[in-house]
Amino acid sequence: MSTAQTVKTLQAVAMLVGIALLLWSTGLPAFLNTVEAASITNASDTLTVSAPSAAANHTITFTTPNGMIANATFEVTFDGSFTMGSVGEDDVDILVADSSSSTAASNGAAT
Repeated sequence: MSTAQTVKTLQAVAMLVGIALLLWSTGLPAFLNTVEAASITNASDTLTVSAPSAAANHTITFTTPNGMIANATFEVTFDGSFTMGSVGEDDVDILVADSSSSTAASNGAAT
């Protein structure tokens, strides 16, 4: 590579780094959609029947560090060894701070 080509390559790299630093310092990454999930605490799953292969109700309780915002979604995933059958939205009851909260097929304010 000649000296002129090396200088042009270094200029191009310097220009890209400069533009990247300018965009980063002006907060452009904040405009990109990001997802964050907070860890829950005090989680428990209490079964009405603990015998293997018996149908049971689960009472799942947990504490969120910042609560839940409107239109938030949470998901409970059971181990693959559980046989779930069909569980629909109407099979789920939610209590928030000891008050009943609505469930819906899709999330929204207060559901």
